[in-house]
Amino acid sequence: MKSAQRAIVVATAASMAMLVACSDDKTSKIDPETDPDLLSAALEKVQFAGQDAERKEGDLPAASNDAAAPSILLNEKLVPASQGDRVTFPFSVNSDSALSSLFAKIVGAPDFFAVNLEGSTKLSRGFSFGFGLPRNLKEGTACIDLAAADESGLVGRSAEPVCVEITSPTATPTPAPTAAPSPSATPTSAPTAAPTAAPTAAPTGGATPAPTATPAPTAAPSPEPTTPPAGNGELASCFKPALFVEGTRIVQTYKSESSEGTVDFTDDRTVGGSTSFDGRTAQKTTGTTTSTDSASGQTVTTMTTTYTQTDSSTPKVTTIGVETQSSAGGFSSTTTLRNDPGSVFPYNLSPNVPASYSYTQTLDVSAGGGNFSTTSDVTETYTYFGTVSAAVPAGTFTTCVINVEAEFTNQGQTTRSVTRNQFDVNTGLLIRQEGDGTITELQSATINGTPVR
Repeated sequence: MKSAQRAIVVATAASMAMLVACSDDKTSKIDPETDPDLLSAALEKVQFAGQDAERKEGDLPAASNDAAAPSILLNEKLVPASQGDRVTFPFSVNSDSALSSLFAKIVGAPDFFAVNLEGSTKLSRGFSFGFGLPRNLKEGTACIDLAAADESGLVGRSAEPVCVEITSPTATPTPAPTAAPSPSATPTSAPTAAPTAAPTAAPTGGATPAPTATPAPTAAPSPEPTTPPAGNGELASCFKPALFVEGTRIVQTYKSESSEGTVDFTDDRTVGGSTSFDGRTAQKTTGTTTSTDSASGQTVTTMTTTYTQTDSSTPKVTTIGVETQSSAGGFSSTTTLRNDPGSVFPYNLSPNVPASYSYTQTLDVSAGGGNFSTTSDVTETYTYFGTVSAAVPAGTFTTCVINVEAEFTNQGQTTRSVTRNQFDVNTGLLIRQEGDGTITELQSATINGTPVR
């Protein structure tokens, strides 16, 4: 899975870890060339000549070996478009009998679109096929096969697909809501890990994903996080049990900058009590994240529920699931992520001694009128480097520095992401994160109404 949108990390390190793992710039961005399933599920208002199409599972009907079968003529074979655009292209159908249905399919997707033309008496006519592209797309090319059926059941297929060449908009681009959930309250840059179909990032602590900003800032941060000098002290110094007490409310504001633009977001979450998720006992944390693209002004609102298990004796925090609902510009998506046995964020690390954990991640997405599910094998490796000072808009903090390297394997394809994360020694909150070409810094924060400085 190449990616699907920038995600936000947890308010605690535990959440962050999960986020990194699940966050794939596919919880990050959808790659139109390697993620046709995600792209198809995310298409908005799919129509033939203004008539809403029905989404169906499977392949297009097979072409009939009959000269009387309908034939499809393409007016154009390559259509330029940008993320978030409404794409419409014309085509013609010739038939000896009245047409009954039209079909279209993103090449490689597990589903297709169909409309019923019963009642039409025209044998030859022009049509158009249109759909809205999601904004969380990488640049690339997506191709579409067309088919038509007549009233006698004969089917004709287009001899070749129509391809949409997707590029970044040149002006006032808009952020894309992310299909994949993200960890808890702290922002986390969306790493690239993940299965071919899963959205970009796996949350760890119950945070909501941050939309990908499309505007371009003057300078892009380095794509790979830098390794800080080794320090002293255990990572456990940044584990704060107070962050997991029922009723605790954490409000954090961050700014994320990358070559694609700037996104400001505020995450407001409250720790809940014990509950059951996927047949396992966990602590529930609920929150709302509001993200705004600085160039376009578009706002994405995400509601996230994160399910974690905290072991204060080790210490470690394990995220077993995240449920996310996002909405922006008329587009909405619902995602449920399950980790088996769980995404572990270990706080019992000494400097420069890596620790790795593996688990299976299942992602269920409902977006654009379609449903999609994928399962990936995930391995996360944590390396603690000690403590360093970090100056961000919220103030100057002593921070624990930990790199998280995540690998997602889905359908034989493996992707990798690395983030450098800095957590406040006093509060345990995420102060700064660098990775995947994105730098995120804390602007302000409160814990139960008390400012963090």
